Amino acid sequence: MIPCSALLITMPLAFASAPVAYASPCPTSSGPASVCPQTDDDPADLLQDILDEYQEEYGKFMRAYRATDDQAERDRLRETLPDPEAYAQRVLALTSEHPGSEVAWDGLTWIVGRARGAACAADALVRLIGAFTKDERLGDICLRTGRGPFSEDVAKALGKLAKKSPHTKVRGQATFALGMQYKGLENQKGFLKQMKIVQKKFAEVPYFRGTLGPAAEGAIFEVERLQIGMTAPDIKGADLGGDQFALADYRGKVVVIDFWGHW
Repeated sequence: MIPCSALLITMPLAFASAPVAYASPCPTSSGPASVCPQTDDDPADLLQDILDEYQEEYGKFMRAYRATDDQAERDRLRETLPDPEAYAQRVLALTSEHPGSEVAWDGLTWIVGRARGAACAADALVRLIGAFTKDERLGDICLRTGRGPFSEDVAKALGKLAKKSPHTKVRGQATFALGMQYKGLENQKGFLKQMKIVQKKFAEVPYFRGTLGPAAEGAIFEVERLQIGMTAPDIKGADLGGDQFALADYRGKVVVIDFWGHW
């Protein structure tokens, strides 16, 4: 994979006078993301140190951002926002030293959930699926991939999971996730094929607050009927005054439709 670049926030660090042995991996760049734990720490502690460091820097940014209403100051503060990519690379390197462990699970799922835009996020997801193919927890992880990362490697890993997982729930969620991968990769044929499989075999598998069947139906409707350049489906209902209306009544005019609700 392409190495993740890092935009780091520099801050003063105090070092002990005695030499300190650091655990691999330790990045060479300066700043908070380059602080390395000591070698005698437990791997779980090493991981927690990295995640705590990121959370501390993120919390510091949020407190400062919320404390001001000045737009110029907020723009300046955005430049200090900790880059999750730098932390993701450290986590990925640490998990590589402990494959198949809970440290690997926790670290890789953090990357998939919190550093989805990092260059190494797809690699982390592929490693996660490969190392934990039989783990039932993978189903929920699969559903997070609907918004990325999108790659042929991720699609291939999801395809294998959809076939090899011993859990029906995971196979269904992996199949749905594979369909969404194809959608993100603009492979409409692959997308429709996987969504049809979901509807046929996994319609009752849980999907957030509902099930995969209606979710697949909605995804298909979006691809087939709601793309740019298509004629909008007719919508009928009542306005705020209780008067009935139909979208077709405004054909040929510029219309803004605002869907909203309470959850």
